[in-house]
Amino acid sequence: MRANDRVSTTTLMLRAPWGAALVTGPRILLEKVGKPPQPAQPPAAARVVGALGARHLLQCIFELVGGDRAVRFGVAVDLLHAASDIGFASVDRHWRRAAITDAVVTLGFVGLGIAGTAAPRSPEFDC
Repeated sequence: MRANDRVSTTTLMLRAPWGAALVTGPRILLEKVGKPPQPAQPPAAARVVGALGARHLLQCIFELVGGDRAVRFGVAVDLLHAASDIGFASVDRHWRRAAITDAVVTLGFVGLGIAGTAAPRSPEFDC
C-alpha cells in the first residue's frame, strides 16, 4: 500500500462518519458544539448542518472514485467551506463556536487531502 493510499483511506474513514453524524444528528451536534437558542435549535440550522454532512458524504464518493484529481478538487472545496465558516463566525456570535469547530475539522480534512496527494509514489505505479 502506498503512503498516499493510507492517507486517503484515513481521510475517508474520518470524513464518512463525520458526514453521517451531521446528516443523522444535526440537532444533537448543534447542542453539543453550538450555543443553542431557547427552547430548541431552529429548523434552518439543522437543515444547514445536514446539508454540510451530505456534502462530506458526496465528497467521500467522489474522492473514492476520482482519485488524486478529485482529492485536489476536494481540498479546494474544503478550503472554501472553512473560509465560509470563519466568515460566519466573525459575524454571528451565537454560532461562533459551532462555526469555528466546523472550520477546524474541515481544515483537518484539507491537511489530510494535501498529504494524500503530495505523498511520494512508488515508481512501479508511475505511467
